[in-house]
Order: sequence, then structure tokens, then C-alpha cells
Amino acid sequence: MSTGQLATLFCVSWGNGAAWEAAAEADAPHEANFLKLDCSRSRSVLGWRPQWGIRDAVDKIVGWEKAVQGGSPAADVTDSQIREYFAAG
Repeated sequence: MSTGQLATLFCVSWGNGAAWEAAAEADAPHEANFLKLDCSRSRSVLGWRPQWGIRDAVDKIVGWEKAVQGGSPAADVTDSQIREYFAAG
């Protein structure tokens, strides 16, 4: 998934007309050469498997942020999401 696709997922999940725009700098290096997320070592060493797909994970991140911005204690929101994550497995 590209960075732009991920940013779009965040905007869709956030709602309220959230949008992003790519701003390229003429002399900036292309990000694809530097950014890479790889969970293969977690899988092979720890036997870890994700319980949520990318869309669900983004929704949880956005939900966490909105809850905390709305006044919910971060620890409570985190604990709730951790319990939900493990219940999914």
C-alpha cells in the first residue's frame, strides 16, 4: 500500500471532509527508497499474525484519536482496544 493510499484511508475514516494533498519538493528524495514496513521478522520469530486488516487498523487509530480528543482518558481507550484486539484472535 502506498503512502498516498494510506493517507486516503485515514481521511475516509476521519470523515468530516478530511483530505490531503501531495506536496513534492523538487530536490527531495523519493520516499519509496526509504520507507518500508515489514512484519516478516515478527511473524517468523514471534509467530505474530495481525488480527485486523489495514482498514480496521486505521479505523481503530482514528477512533482512538477522536475518543482522546473528545476527553476520554487515553489509557482507557488503549485498554479497550487491546482487549478488542485480543478478542478478535
